[in-house]
Amino acid sequence: MFEKGFHFSDFVGPNPAESILSGVVEKPAAVSPGGETPGPADTAKRGTASVEAVFACAAARRKEEPFDFDAAMSKTAARLNAAAPPGAVEWAAANRPDLMANVDKAAALLDEAAADNDALVFELALGDYEAAWRAVFEAYKKAAEAGRPHQDGRTLGADTAGAGEGFPCPGDTGDGYKNGGVAHTVNTSQTVAKAAAIADGKTAADGEMPSESSGEKIGGYTPRDGGGRKLPTAGDRPLIGQNKGRSGGSVRGDGQTSLNDMSVKAERQDEASSDPVQTVLFPEMGTVGEKDRSPAPPRLPFAAEPAPTLWQEWLDRVKIVVVEDVETWRSALAAARDAGVCGFDTETTGLDPFVNEIRLLQLAVPVYPAGKKNLVAEDGKGPESGGNAVAYVADLWRFGKEDRREMLDGVVGLMADPEVSFAGHNLKFDLKFLRSALAAAEGKPCWPGKRLPCERLFDTMLASQLVTAGDFIPEAQFSKWREEHGVHIVKEGNGPTRYYDRHGHEIKFERDTQKKIRPVYPTHSLKEIAHRHLEVVLDKEEQASDWSAPELTERQLRYAGLDAAVLLPLREILANLIYKNRLARAAKIEFDCLPAAVEIECNGMPFDTKRAWEMETAVKAAAESARIELVELARGAGFRARPKKNEGKRYSPDINPGSAVDVVDCLELLASREGILVNMEGSGKGFRLPGGEVLPLESRDDTLTRVAAALPEESDLKRFIGLLQEYRGQKKKSDFLKKWIELTHPATGRLHPDLRQLNPQGVGRFSASNPNVQQAGRDKEIRALFRVPEGRRLVLADYSAIEMRVACEVSRDENLLKAFTEGIDVHRFTAASVAGKPVGEVTKSERQFAKSLNFGLIFGMSGKTLQEYAELGYGVKMTLEEAEEAREKFFQLYYGIAGWHEKQRHSIYEDRFGVVFRHDGVRGYYVEKRPFVRMPGGHMRVWPVVEEKRRNGSGTYLRKAGPLTEIYNSPVQGGAAELLKVAMGNLYRELLARGWEDVYMIMTLHDELHLEAPEDKAEEALEVLRTVMVGAGKDLGFVTPIEAEANVGDSWADKA
Repeated sequence: MFEKGFHFSDFVGPNPAESILSGVVEKPAAVSPGGETPGPADTAKRGTASVEAVFACAAARRKEEPFDFDAAMSKTAARLNAAAPPGAVEWAAANRPDLMANVDKAAALLDEAAADNDALVFELALGDYEAAWRAVFEAYKKAAEAGRPHQDGRTLGADTAGAGEGFPCPGDTGDGYKNGGVAHTVNTSQTVAKAAAIADGKTAADGEMPSESSGEKIGGYTPRDGGGRKLPTAGDRPLIGQNKGRSGGSVRGDGQTSLNDMSVKAERQDEASSDPVQTVLFPEMGTVGEKDRSPAPPRLPFAAEPAPTLWQEWLDRVKIVVVEDVETWRSALAAARDAGVCGFDTETTGLDPFVNEIRLLQLAVPVYPAGKKNLVAEDGKGPESGGNAVAYVADLWRFGKEDRREMLDGVVGLMADPEVSFAGHNLKFDLKFLRSALAAAEGKPCWPGKRLPCERLFDTMLASQLVTAGDFIPEAQFSKWREEHGVHIVKEGNGPTRYYDRHGHEIKFERDTQKKIRPVYPTHSLKEIAHRHLEVVLDKEEQASDWSAPELTERQLRYAGLDAAVLLPLREILANLIYKNRLARAAKIEFDCLPAAVEIECNGMPFDTKRAWEMETAVKAAAESARIELVELARGAGFRARPKKNEGKRYSPDINPGSAVDVVDCLELLASREGILVNMEGSGKGFRLPGGEVLPLESRDDTLTRVAAALPEESDLKRFIGLLQEYRGQKKKSDFLKKWIELTHPATGRLHPDLRQLNPQGVGRFSASNPNVQQAGRDKEIRALFRVPEGRRLVLADYSAIEMRVACEVSRDENLLKAFTEGIDVHRFTAASVAGKPVGEVTKSERQFAKSLNFGLIFGMSGKTLQEYAELGYGVKMTLEEAEEAREKFFQLYYGIAGWHEKQRHSIYEDRFGVVFRHDGVRGYYVEKRPFVRMPGGHMRVWPVVEEKRRNGSGTYLRKAGPLTEIYNSPVQGGAAELLKVAMGNLYRELLARGWEDVYMIMTLHDELHLEAPEDKAEEALEVLRTVMVGAGKDLGFVTPIEAEANVGDSWADKA
């Protein structure tokens, strides 16, 4: 649990997770500006300034060399003085206290960093300090262009006084930082208050709010609007939704503010909030909401003014109710229960559930036509006449602590109600914030949050991915597709290629340039699927607006309500597609697994940052050593690098091992010197190996491994390949270690990867990013970095031979089923059958050989591919003839798999295509004939088709696009993913039922699941985990026995 205050030195200590959660730091109290009595946020600031320092330097590393604080500050001040518009400082002080608060906040961090002699924090805070001032300058320039007056009535312009004001160095008394600098007394900020609240185990709102008796002061300052005018307040919150000079709008006697008649043209905030914590933790996201902010669209001469669509008119009629009291929220919950369905969304002050908070709760309920229970017409082309929706929008900042808790509990009650379909888009995000908010509301730490009961979740993002089922447009067909659908390409300069429909609305795609067919996949944001299915373009501009402003605009509130309302027709359409495509079982697997994925992301993986830094330093040195040896070897062989485009004066004749061109050129030179360079048939060059085999001249590791294995020890080419692979391996390890360290969350000391539940291919396997923990591989030294704190244990489990078991299930092969049923080691069984000997006499090398057969041939490998796979993956060398013979014996033994392969192979041709149901906003529901396969749990994978010529020249035929082997590996890998997801969903419910809040789900990877438990529960948790994983096979109706191996350890390296 979090205690008050912790230092960055704790963060990089020997046990970050433990030290971060235990250090208590006492700081003297401070007086707020103007001499007011400090509010809770002011008091917390003194005790938790180091918390914010930790947040602000999450991605940094300690420096060993001396640091000149004064010089760094002077350079920054000089840049700011040169950039400052005349009058900006005076204007901001009078008109933009919010921006000046950011300046003060950064200044306070600078003071503290200098006082602690912490150069690392100082450097990062200095960047925030400069950014805060530049935000002031930009706001001033915009106001000047608009001719906006000062508070005293003067107009901004060139005659404004204040030219040449200097920027005081924080803490500078004239003697510099290291000689008694005096810290600023600053206004507290929301970020500091939130950090303090987290440290105290409260909500961020609690950290900001003074007591009921504190009148207008909120977090130590008086709320003002963008023009500096004081905002009216009630108790401890600004009033939102009341008539304060805005056009339209009224407060009804029933406590509901209707926005239907309000103007949605309310002026937006001049500046998005700039949260330095947010910026450093998520640098790629910029300020709050910036991740989703697209560049300004170019001028599009082809764009035609869109005609209003039926669904757009439907959305325009949606009633938005601003919740003014708890009774109204109770009515909203009751309406959702009556309807049996609701659309849910949240708006938050940022992206991190441990730092930021929920600002708005949005709940939409359908208003069905008389005598009907559907909003969408039967043909799917538009809304059912007479239907609509009501969206309730509740601003949690306007309610007291007890009311907020009741409102959050009400949402959880809906999620737990088996009679209510609880729809959201990317619900993972909302559930993470709800976990933290519920925990804080109960006086518990925000991390790891409160486990939530979930019964009938419906995630429209997952549903859209599910019904798309991996379908794509091949690159070769993309131009034709764009022409048929009226999609235009726009590319400006060196910017990215962007795509627009005929009305100028941008459409997003996801590409995979690694595959030969170069698939182009549709994307599944709420904006994209609303455009695809409803012909509605959601205005997401407000997504990037300031959701931490004291008062939200009418436009923000309406945007929030419509995001919940649009979920209702989307849920109906997607649910219908799920039903028509027989995906109901697959959908249940995905939706039931969702809370477990949320828990894994929230809990995170314990990570030894200090040891990781030491390891990164060592592997970086090893990579550099290998690079130097490569350069020397290449020089000795007479290598000179080709000049490259835009190199100019930076040209070096030495080899760059990171350049594929340099590497191939050097390989060619060395191969020529050793007499094994040959011209290949057609085009290109190759390596002729002893024995006559020719491999292409390329820098791929797989090819180079085979070349090196065939060369004598004294070969320079062999040595070059060895050094190159050493360099690449160490460089890759250094890069991901550095990335992992940067991504370690400063508040938890853990890695919190982003899990992708459904990949674009539709196979269903989890993938991870930020960080990608799959990079750890089987390296025990790397896995040892994932170590639990003292007093806790890791419970590690994975499925045994799961792909072979799923292959047995889908093929019902008799011999394979016999081996599994009798508990025989399947690799020994295969080896014995192929070698013609008893299972007990199989050697270790024969078992290794059999593993290459089992894992290669169930996916339909050819003899040639098997030969390469066995050598590279298992160190087993065989001739092509031996590979072909082994392949024949394998399929004689497992004739059921051979028959299943044949059945699958026929399904790729047009006479075996199946019916797939689709939907779009123009055609409604329609069908296509497509090749597809189905997984044991019901998931589909669909492919586009390509036209090919018949061998006899008698015409053309249609077949599945892409490689043949996909129809074999998709059901097997997809079935394994289904098993793991069923186990995850069941495990989550089991932990919830047992009330084991101190047992965490922390990782899923391929066929593995990991728990973290107290020592006294570890063995019991192990049995629960193993039982749940084995039971998933029964839940899916498997005939093939499923087994899981589990053990307890201190780190991931202890996995058996």
